[in-house]
Amino acid sequence: MSRAPIELVRAQLIARVTELADQLAPDLARVEGYRRWSLNPVRADSAPDSFVIDVSGPTTGRWYEFAGAFGGDLLDLIGYVKIAPGDAQAYKTRETRGEAIAWARAFLGLEDLSPDFRARLDREAQAAQERRARQEHESRQRREAQIKRARDRWFKLGRIIGTPAERYLERARQIALGEIGSPLNALRFCPDRIAPETGEIFDAMQAAMTNAKGEVRAIHTTFLAEDGAGKADMERAKRVFGQPRGAMIRLSRGASGLSEAEAVKRGRMAEVLAVSEGIEDALCWSMIQPAHRTAAAYSLDNIAHIPLPDCVRQIIVLADNDPKGSAASGALARVVERLRARAGDRAVLIQRPPEHFKDLNDWWRSM
Repeated sequence: MSRAPIELVRAQLIARVTELADQLAPDLARVEGYRRWSLNPVRADSAPDSFVIDVSGPTTGRWYEFAGAFGGDLLDLIGYVKIAPGDAQAYKTRETRGEAIAWARAFLGLEDLSPDFRARLDREAQAAQERRARQEHESRQRREAQIKRARDRWFKLGRIIGTPAERYLERARQIALGEIGSPLNALRFCPDRIAPETGEIFDAMQAAMTNAKGEVRAIHTTFLAEDGAGKADMERAKRVFGQPRGAMIRLSRGASGLSEAEAVKRGRMAEVLAVSEGIEDALCWSMIQPAHRTAAAYSLDNIAHIPLPDCVRQIIVLADNDPKGSAASGALARVVERLRARAGDRAVLIQRPPEHFKDLNDWWRSM
């Protein structure tokens, strides 16, 4: 008899991921494709859009807490739920990992293995690995197809000037595109965007999300009310179609007016990039600090993955005024920490609006 090695423990956890998820996160909200959404089991949680476990597909066994911007594998999940409940730091320690492995062996019944049982489990693990490889290939093909559809759609869209999308920015957000220096052609208009949930057709402001090479990877969509009076009255008025991770909406080139590559060629290596979650905050910053390059990342988590142009020496994260100690405040701190790890010797700063204002656009509209 022998103790199950860690590789076998991981493989068997993945094979029984649905059973494990049901035990560790029982407050199921829904299953969409390969993702299982639930309430966070170790904190007061009323929003079933923040805690997800991948129960099939190429990322089987990965989980993520969007409200706190952290996650990991199934052993991390056991550590987070069972060993160090709700502690966003302690669940990753070596001590917690050891206890999580012991818990997993007991859950799987793998404390002691006979040679025959070990051989059967090895065969099952090999078959599961082959399935995941096929699923990963299929998932990669789907992602590439999504990117192609987003890119093809982008080049068919019309300009934003004179459309309900421009009126939305001017009237609802008090943002005049004509006052932004060196604006990029990142915003366009679509008169017939279909809302996936209802099939209704809306006007929409569309924004290109581009990677480090400037290639369109996704389209950010803001569904609009009639004549651009505001956002559409729907549960999710902002959506992304495509693959936004590692891409951003480049909104302004700042004082130089140069592309990132041209700025490097001309020796401009000390520029500032200001990045926000939303388009509106980034556009406001373009008017407050026209010398800065500005961009929007769509989500807080994606700020940690944005392209970092060689011409930029300082990154300013345009943040909301979330209460100190809140989940959102903690998530911001972790995202900035990850961004700093990527940025090397480049400075990463946080810029919030004055006290009592929710975000930069809220402040801008009060002036």
